[in-house]
Amino acid sequence: MHEGLITGGTTQEQVLAANVDVAFILAGLDGNHSIPRLERYLLMIRHSGVPPVILLTKKDCCKDPERYLDDTRAIAPGVPVHAISAVTGEGMEAVRGYLGAGRVCVFLGSSGVGKSTLLNTLFGREVQTVRSVSGKTGKGRHTTTNRQLFRLPDGAAVIDTPGIRELQLWVEEEDLDEVFSDVAEAAAQCRFTDCSHRTEPGCAVREAVRQGRLSEARLERYRMEHREVENLRERQAAYIRKANRRERPGVKGGENHG
Repeated sequence: MHEGLITGGTTQEQVLAANVDVAFILAGLDGNHSIPRLERYLLMIRHSGVPPVILLTKKDCCKDPERYLDDTRAIAPGVPVHAISAVTGEGMEAVRGYLGAGRVCVFLGSSGVGKSTLLNTLFGREVQTVRSVSGKTGKGRHTTTNRQLFRLPDGAAVIDTPGIRELQLWVEEEDLDEVFSDVAEAAAQCRFTDCSHRTEPGCAVREAVRQGRLSEARLERYRMEHREVENLRERQAAYIRKANRRERPGVKGGENHG
């Protein structure tokens, strides 16, 4: 499982976890829920080939969790979505159902979504320090500062990761088509194969928006992610060209005048 890491103007691959059976994406129902962020996590996980599960944490802090469940399931067809509370225990049996002896899972999400609290609840004791969300910013404070693997009593393993403030994509266009399958299915019906879904005649995507089968916001997020993937490919190609120039041997030698 990988993300992009920008260093010195170059995007490089960063490994987050390996040999994982299931990836839990955590989003808090105390103000942390973000559809665009969830879509980016799904793109990263789809690219890795690991089955994703979305956990909407802190259900006890939300008055209308069903609305968030519906909104999340709408952008993640086929992905299990659960609203849980590590405080009250609601939904915890669903989480444990993905675990078992020999299975490895990873917790992913921004700071303050409850990764450490969930881990402590699964253990039945505190194995990770928990800090409160900042009252000034509404953002989580970093508690977990590096990746750690914990063995649960039932034999499962959990990889707890630090909160990711900014997720840089490391994916392919095929991953976009999987996560944004509604856009891809409509685009397959466009008159032109290179349709930008803006002003071209016979655009099935624009027609889906007009008919209410696809939201304008969803389409715009697809465009944004598509641009980022294209920019990533351009930066990778430029890096390879630069590396090839550095490695190309120069012509050396002298002249022998007799």
